[in-house]
Amino acid sequence: MAVYTGRGLVWNPNKNKILCDLNKGPYTTLDKVEQEILASVGYVGDFEDELEIVEDEEEETVDDMGVRELKAYCKDKGYEGYSNLNKVELLELINLKEGE
Repeated sequence: MAVYTGRGLVWNPNKNKILCDLNKGPYTTLDKVEQEILASVGYVGDFEDELEIVEDEEEETVDDMGVRELKAYCKDKGYEGYSNLNKVELLELINLKEGE
């Protein structure tokens, strides 16, 4: 886990929205992508080793997601033609797009 402090807003270019507002206080994240975004704009995280074990647990895969989560995943990735698909079809679309 990493805790970031400082001032300002940090933009998430992958999701095209604000990642965090450090003006409101410290920001804590386990997400490696978020940590990379914060590092890329000059923020240095305070990493807490005793909580690193949490990161080693299995992360949720697309197979574990429900239809709403899969549709949100497709939207975040910029995929098209997913809105009327069921879970099996959504998984097929994701696997096709991601080359699995």
